[in-house]
Amino acid sequence: MRALIGIGVVLLSALCLQLGFWQLHRAEEAEVRSAMVREQANREPVFIKGVETAGAELFYRRALARGRFEMKHRFWVEGRRPDGRQGLQYIVPLHIAGSELRVLVNRGWVARPETSVTRARQPAEIEGLLVRPAVPTLQLTDSNKAFGDRWPYLDPERYARSHNVAVAPFVLVEDSRLAGELLKAELGRADKRGMHIGYALQWFAFAVLLLLFLAVLGKNRQRETP
Repeated sequence: MRALIGIGVVLLSALCLQLGFWQLHRAEEAEVRSAMVREQANREPVFIKGVETAGAELFYRRALARGRFEMKHRFWVEGRRPDGRQGLQYIVPLHIAGSELRVLVNRGWVARPETSVTRARQPAEIEGLLVRPAVPTLQLTDSNKAFGDRWPYLDPERYARSHNVAVAPFVLVEDSRLAGELLKAELGRADKRGMHIGYALQWFAFAVLLLLFLAVLGKNRQRETP
């Protein structure tokens, strides 16, 4: 029986060590991601000209885009403001000049769809922050269909499939206040190196305690052996 307990303790301590090293790896990833987001945000604005300049490597870069707003395809994304109030983010597709590419432009928070600006200067030149949309991993609806004019979350790929057009993988946030809030939130998710190191130390401590327990168990067994 004690042999089985010993084997179990060894396996548990090995698992704790593996989890500790995994958390250290997560800490390194968090440090790299935090540095990447900060570097991207501090770089010079990039000009979005077409599909070839609209890759995922531009996340959290500041950007300029010129084109025509497709007002008939505008929609709203439901969400919660930083102050806790419910609100809507006003989204308008921008057809990039001289290209087939569309960029979804987030024009900021509105209380109701009726308060949205229904007209926009054409052609438009927009400056803002390119952000990664938070798309759920599990989608319970047909991913090829649009949600209408009220979306539960923003999904450029769904928009592209439902409208049969090329759409950039990022969202251009025009509203500077909202862009700052989203950048701050992303940095908060990325700046978790200390948290992961703390978890790693906990797992290593559990492994040490288990090994100490195993050592005590072995000594007791030696004492009981005639």
